[in-house]
Amino acid sequence: MKTLKQENRYMEILESGKTKVTFLQSGDLYTFKHDDIMINQIEGNMIDGSMNNIYLRFFDQHGQVQSYKPLLGIKSDSTFAVGKKQASWQGSFEGIEYVVRFVLSEEAIWFWEVEVNGSNREIDIVYGQDLGLAEEAALKANEAYVAQYVDHKIIETDLGYSINSRQNQPQNGQHPYLQQGSLTIADGFLTDGFQFFGKSYKETNEPEVIYYPDFENKNIQFEFDYSILKSKRTSLDGTAKFIFYSYLNCKIKLDD
Repeated sequence: MKTLKQENRYMEILESGKTKVTFLQSGDLYTFKHDDIMINQIEGNMIDGSMNNIYLRFFDQHGQVQSYKPLLGIKSDSTFAVGKKQASWQGSFEGIEYVVRFVLSEEAIWFWEVEVNGSNREIDIVYGQDLGLAEEAALKANEAYVAQYVDHKIIETDLGYSINSRQNQPQNGQHPYLQQGSLTIADGFLTDGFQFFGKSYKETNEPEVIYYPDFENKNIQFEFDYSILKSKRTSLDGTAKFIFYSYLNCKIKLDD
């Protein structure tokens, strides 16, 4: 049995300009940083994994969620690999093959690409990312306090929903802004971790709404900034691809 260790020498790092993404040996996201701004809220670890994940869901003939599979990190059995500008997770579930690629395209632009191959199954993809958008020291001092200052605006276009989040508490005089959306249509969203995980997660270790066919699509803010985007449901017959993107701007000032 392979032993996994949470030590710097076992971590994998992708960099582009001031953006630095660190993955644990398990394939879980550890930290996502741009200069001194931490994009994720909670550091991943080798026991719980990362708050960030992507879920593959299967539907039955009645349109209900039959089963699901986390595709990233220690909660999956995906094979994890890292190159110079991208990381990948590969595996199979219930006869369906999948590949997830994280691509750090430019300094402040990145993509999560999910490729699924199979037939005679109805599926969708759920993307989840915890948000900090603040200096690392501030987040580690009090994540909930910092979360209160992040506002979200939902924009709907031909590609579905995008979540636009801005840190309103100055970080070195600036207000980091993050846009997350899909290039292959997102028809559902959530903005807070309590919406997604719920109270039952403490007992079940399963997100509360993972078996909900549709999400409530409400912009709600408590103290747990967590972006969820759900793809349009697809009848799988061959290969299907889903792409989620993110754009970060850390140079917005108070009067912008």
